[in-house]
Amino acid sequence: MPQLVAITDAAFPLPWKRYALLFDRIGVLELEDALSHAPREVARQLDYLQSSGILFDAQFTHDETDMRLATHLAPLAHHIEVHQLVSDALIEIARYPQRISELMTETNLRHESERREPPPYLDIQAAVFDAHAALRELLTVSRTPSELVALAVQTRESSRAYFPRFVASILRETQSIPATALLPEGFSDAPSVRSARDSVVDVLLRALPMPDDTTPWNEIIQFRQDHDSRRALRRLQHWMSSFATSDRNAAEIEDELQTLVDKYLEYMRIHKLRVRPTAVRIFVAAASVVENVVKLKFSDAVNALFSVREQQIPLLEAELNAPGRDVAYVVKANEVFDRGARRFKGELQR
Repeated sequence: MPQLVAITDAAFPLPWKRYALLFDRIGVLELEDALSHAPREVARQLDYLQSSGILFDAQFTHDETDMRLATHLAPLAHHIEVHQLVSDALIEIARYPQRISELMTETNLRHESERREPPPYLDIQAAVFDAHAALRELLTVSRTPSELVALAVQTRESSRAYFPRFVASILRETQSIPATALLPEGFSDAPSVRSARDSVVDVLLRALPMPDDTTPWNEIIQFRQDHDSRRALRRLQHWMSSFATSDRNAAEIEDELQTLVDKYLEYMRIHKLRVRPTAVRIFVAAASVVENVVKLKFSDAVNALFSVREQQIPLLEAELNAPGRDVAYVVKANEVFDRGARRFKGELQR
């Protein structure tokens, strides 16, 4: 199974530790630039994550004449262009308020768009129309130059959120990498640029724990590298991929995840009750291992050791056969990093 990759922007305030629990690697747009200009603590964390193989610099080019990408990139290019046209127009209007009527005309907006040499799959007329409509709505009330600049900055920052989706689309279509864009919490983008994969990722990220500042990164990395965790994560990613091709909405996906978690927890709870009476025998067997080694009775020690291992087999078999095992990783991650915050409506109990 190919690695699960996420694409994001270093400027976004993101819960990196939670993301590192789900994704194999996280591409950061202009990472090297972020390392140079970010605050010291932020830069130190980004540098550590890059050296640990979690982050990479997401700089990807594509052939803009490759019209096979048009279907996937055109909606994203449209929203990026609209935001940039609106932002630039607001800055100009703040500088030259007497030219407001001229600056917000469709003719001027088209000239600005063509001057930037947009990709061939961008419908310039549609972008200009939507930008003009947005400006008319924003300028229905009188605004001071400082208010216009603040609005322009906000609009430009909103456009940044579309770039991770743009790069993720390129990776999916040109390199068959299952890439997903990670956006700031609360950001609401257009439904036309969202996919079923985005809904699945949103649900899973909400289900995973949010490791706090007291959780060192080496614990996250050790958990990622653990053999059992890797196997469970692969099952979860396979489950996620199956839902990414469906037409279910976020509520339906969350209900399905909740149901599978409940089944897994109930099955394991019942099975642990069944094997619990063997706990005393495990302790006695373990004690006999030590005693027989001290007395150099190696054959007896080996037999006792196998007795200990045999008691572990039922739980391992139970986990392999448990219904809902595809989402067992969510349960395991919460058990390790939960710090008391219960998810799934408070039903994730150990």
